[in-house]
Amino acid sequence: FAMGYTVNLATSESTEESAGSGYLKSYSIAAAAMLTALCCFALGTPRYVGKGRVQRRPMASVIWRHLCRSAEQHLRGKLCVMPWVLVPVYMIIILLGSFLGSFPLASRILTWLAMALALISCSGLVFLHAKNDFVPLLEADIQQGQEGAITTAHVRGALDCVPTI
Repeated sequence: FAMGYTVNLATSESTEESAGSGYLKSYSIAAAAMLTALCCFALGTPRYVGKGRVQRRPMASVIWRHLCRSAEQHLRGKLCVMPWVLVPVYMIIILLGSFLGSFPLASRILTWLAMALALISCSGLVFLHAKNDFVPLLEADIQQGQEGAITTAHVRGALDCVPTI
């Protein structure tokens, strides 16, 4: 929504003579979303219960290693990597479409292309990560066995959250 709609809204009313009111509308939408988030944070803070000190671990790199290994071993693993790769692609396309506002047809085509890629990406993330039993056990999991180490079960649990996000 933010990349597709508000970027185009910000530049849609601009002309060579006037900047238009698109930026005001876009920032108003963003401000309303941030105010909503702030209210949710303020209402939820009293309910927070601390659980002690946080142990920092390299979660993203471990998840990426598991995804790459599953892509090497399974078709479903290859398909799961594709939606993640599409995210920066459609962001760049929508940005290009907003820069080409003086060419309405090109801007519209790029906007719809980015929207289609975003829909494919989001659908893929939801449907392909609904069940993550294809994520393989890595050798590091077998050898380490350290307390606090990130295991394949942790990675599968993290990927199980993707459809709900």
